[in-house]
Amino acid sequence: MRKMTLCLVLALIVLSMAVPTTAYAEGSFEIANYDVHVVVNEDNTYHITETILVNFASESHGIIRNIKRKGETEYYINEEWVLKRYAHQVENVHVEGYNFQAKNSGDFTDIKIGDRSTYVSGLQEYVISYDYIVGDDNIEAFDQFYFDLIGTQWDAFIEKGHFTIEMPKSLDDSYIYFSVGSYGSDFQGALDFTIEGNTIEAELLEPLYSYEGVTIRVEMPEGYYDAVVPTVNAWEYVYPILMTLVVMIAILLYFAYGRDRRTIPMTAFYPPKDMDSAELGYIIDGVVDNKDVISLIPYWANKGYLEIQGEEDSDDITLVKLKDLNAKKGSPQAYMFKEIFKHGDTVSLKEFKSFGDVVSNMKTRVKHKYEFVEKSRIYTKRSVVISNVLKLMSVIPVLLSVIKLGLERPFIALNLIILIGLAFAVGMSGFGIKARRAI
Repeated sequence: MRKMTLCLVLALIVLSMAVPTTAYAEGSFEIANYDVHVVVNEDNTYHITETILVNFASESHGIIRNIKRKGETEYYINEEWVLKRYAHQVENVHVEGYNFQAKNSGDFTDIKIGDRSTYVSGLQEYVISYDYIVGDDNIEAFDQFYFDLIGTQWDAFIEKGHFTIEMPKSLDDSYIYFSVGSYGSDFQGALDFTIEGNTIEAELLEPLYSYEGVTIRVEMPEGYYDAVVPTVNAWEYVYPILMTLVVMIAILLYFAYGRDRRTIPMTAFYPPKDMDSAELGYIIDGVVDNKDVISLIPYWANKGYLEIQGEEDSDDITLVKLKDLNAKKGSPQAYMFKEIFKHGDTVSLKEFKSFGDVVSNMKTRVKHKYEFVEKSRIYTKRSVVISNVLKLMSVIPVLLSVIKLGLERPFIALNLIILIGLAFAVGMSGFGIKARRAI
């Protein structure tokens, strides 16, 4: 259980690392001009060049440009609203004249521009170029060009904006839509655009404030892109295949090695020779519980090795040693008896602060005796190996769920996915315990 808790904690840590950052510069700044040039190709990929003129009011190391590549969009198709998820790619990132680092983080690709050892101030021009790979949009009703020309992640005042979009073919019968403002806004004002041939040019009529952006959507007839290569999300295939394999392997191992041979039950009133109640508890279910270990105390009292004293209404129990324990030296039972009375023949369990440690160590010793000591081993080496394999496999669904969650849907349906993974883990653990039965 401790291992499972650790896995869940690690999962949450991994997911917290997947939270997308926002675009920022270290110090106050404004964007004097934001120019975007997009060349749209017939395979539904875009080559984009952004020229951003930043005016730093104080010294700063640089900026971070966030490009959204994953998310959800709702379309009106065949007289109904359809929610579709997209997962695009950002490739071939380049920044002229500056050091930069580009990496994927959650739903964004973050381009960190600047150097920790170098400060900039005043007007700085950043020219960023990259390829935006859309590919097959999996929409049969139409083709489209849909892109955030200026994302809503900028915590900055943007004074001017200019946009040029070069389409690969004529825009006849196309629907062109701009939205300006904060995330989710459908405001179409504050921007003017013209069309000349296959080129769309637009310009902001009013400044943008923090976390405001510009989005364009051009809807064209289906077949406008005629060189699209169908995109395959490998994860959609890998994830269910791996999950299915884990379950199938566990089931096969269970049927091959986990089932006990049919035995004829026999009535017995006494435990096997030289076996105490703690050891019997482990033999029965493969686990040493606290109650199994503590049951030794009344067992010893019944054998005359100690006396149990205490008032009926008192929460304190006193153990009085009557004689030495007749047990094999070095055995788990001899260890516990010795630890209880190592400071005297009378012990108050209420004042015995290390009693919990003694019980814990006793559980470990019993388990070790029947798992690793050759003469007393109750599980075959093969069954122990299979059990450990199944335990390892039990963590795989949780890890796969966490990876899938972090890559595709950060913090959405988190509790549901973790619970599903936990259910798989508990199930696999059950198979693991069963597989350890002696063969």
